[in-house]
Amino acid sequence: MSIKNDVTELQKINAEITRLYKSIKQLREAKATVERRIAEYMENEELPAVKDRSKGIVVKLNKETKKVFDTPKKSRIQEAISILQSAGVRDAEEVYSKIKDVGRSSVEKTVLRVNKI
Repeated sequence: MSIKNDVTELQKINAEITRLYKSIKQLREAKATVERRIAEYMENEELPAVKDRSKGIVVKLNKETKKVFDTPKKSRIQEAISILQSAGVRDAEEVYSKIKDVGRSSVEKTVLRVNKI
C-alpha cells in the first residue's frame, strides 16, 4: 500500500469513529430518557418492580461516586492542607503535593495528528 492509501484509510476510519460516537451519544441520551420515564411511572404507581416478558425491572437507588466539585479547586486544596495540619503533619503543603503526584507517571506515546489542509 502507498502512503496515500494509508492516509485515505485513516481519514475514513476517523470519520466512522466520529459517526459512531454521535450515534452512541444519541442512544445514551434516549436510554436515559426512557429509564427516567420508567422510574417515574414505577414511583407514581408505587410499584417495587415491573415485569415485561422475560425481563424484570427494579428501581434501585445506586450510590454513584462521581467527581462533582461544588467548591473551587483552591478551597479544596486549602481544606486538604488544613486536614493534614490538624492531623499533625508538619509540612502539610509539601505532603499534599507529593500525595497529589502519586500515581502520575510520564509515559511517552507516539501520536499521529492529521490536519486538514
